[in-house]
Amino acid sequence: MRKFVSILAIAAVGTVLTLSALGCSKAEQAASGLELPPNYDPAVLEQYGALNNEGYAAMQEAKFDEAIAAFTKQAALIPAGRWGHYNLACAYSKAGDVDAAFACLDTAVANGWTDAGHMEQDTDLEPLRGDARFTSLVDKARATDAAKQKLLAIGLPRYDAPPQQFTDTVALIAWLEEQQGILRANNRVRHQWQVSAAQMDLEAKRLAAMESLQPETFDYDLERILTMSRLQSPYKESWGPLCATIMSEVDAYLAKQPSADNASEALFRGVVAALMHYGPAKTGTPEGQLAYTKAEKYFGQMDPVSKKYGSAEAWLLGSKLAAAGDNRADFYPQVREFAIKYSTDKGAMGAAGILMAPDMVKANWPIAINTTDIDGKQVSLASYKGKVVLVDFWATWCGPCRVELPYLKAAYEKYNKQGFEILSISLDYPKETSQEAYRQWITENGMVWRHVYDEMNWESPLTLAYAVSSIPSPFLIGKDGALIGLHDDCRGESLDPLIQKALSGQI
Repeated sequence: MRKFVSILAIAAVGTVLTLSALGCSKAEQAASGLELPPNYDPAVLEQYGALNNEGYAAMQEAKFDEAIAAFTKQAALIPAGRWGHYNLACAYSKAGDVDAAFACLDTAVANGWTDAGHMEQDTDLEPLRGDARFTSLVDKARATDAAKQKLLAIGLPRYDAPPQQFTDTVALIAWLEEQQGILRANNRVRHQWQVSAAQMDLEAKRLAAMESLQPETFDYDLERILTMSRLQSPYKESWGPLCATIMSEVDAYLAKQPSADNASEALFRGVVAALMHYGPAKTGTPEGQLAYTKAEKYFGQMDPVSKKYGSAEAWLLGSKLAAAGDNRADFYPQVREFAIKYSTDKGAMGAAGILMAPDMVKANWPIAINTTDIDGKQVSLASYKGKVVLVDFWATWCGPCRVELPYLKAAYEKYNKQGFEILSISLDYPKETSQEAYRQWITENGMVWRHVYDEMNWESPLTLAYAVSSIPSPFLIGKDGALIGLHDDCRGESLDPLIQKALSGQI
């Protein structure tokens, strides 16, 4: 069942704040160039949410007439809202009224629904899947999304004056926090493109306010570039529509001849924008190669001692690997050079862990483990020679890690006497989990193998060396020290047969 989700932007105003977007008047919409959504009265939003819950509670009990009645009221309350007509489509679909379901789904898409993936995965819409109308509506949703993303690609609007006069940054922060509540409430009824537009508008107002407060020291043009780069995750191709705009602003900023440090900050964003314009995997295509060449040009202008230099190099190398496909190993000498050069650069190694984690491990294997376990005893890979060992990066707070635990326990119980071991390396946070609490947790949950908890979590040298950017991250190592499998290769039901083959010498 669907629940409302609030999507917040991260922005910096002296300290890091969680910010939101504020809807504007028609005059402000014309000034910003963005299609801004309206804000609704809190009582209306509360009623909208209550009807949502009422409808799905009825659906769980197969009371479809009651669900349809609740969702009909919801759709009438905010006709252009994200969920009303979509929820009606789900209710009619479950009730077996396919034509009514398609009529409501068509209205939802016409009103701005762009989440085609949600439509394709929603089990409530399963009865509609085989109908050609469903495929058509999915295509329309994707087309709407592409059109809305193009509108967002205009970038941040420019305001000549802030939304109001602020005496200092404290007053500005208070205002921004006030808007945060407005965004949280309204984003629950907004389409994603509306959330993005409102977010961009507030970010533009924030920058205008900061410039008015610090006219001599605030680098407005650089902050625009940095802000646009934070609007979406740079590792997702949905960020693409903004790339051309960011590169244009980077070029304009460089023409002003900023300081070397500030130029490198902007150039790094130019590298990422160029590579994500089409996506790293497209580097081998003609248009992708042009983008890669532009990224290299940006990189060539960066100060080699700047803090983003290694991260930029990680992006370039990751793009080469993404485009190489089955020939990735051709670039492994470069990967090894990168790992040596930036072994202590947390930013560079962190980016590499996201962009090319498997390649970092395979190219640099064997990766030494020289540390101390929770009992104060030295741990090294050499000590496991002749055995099969699973090195598993995890944490007690990690839900997916806990899902894996039954598979680990079953494998350890089944194969330990045959020469199988597990070494768990914890990425828990010491402020939340003490050594004593960690020991108690693993004892209560039957994790009777060796553990390392150095209290350095994501910044541990071992975590960086193994290019761990998400957990669980398991690595299965054979009797001879060879890397047999990593990540999804040795998770869940895939783990047992891989251990069997490793112990029997089949791999």
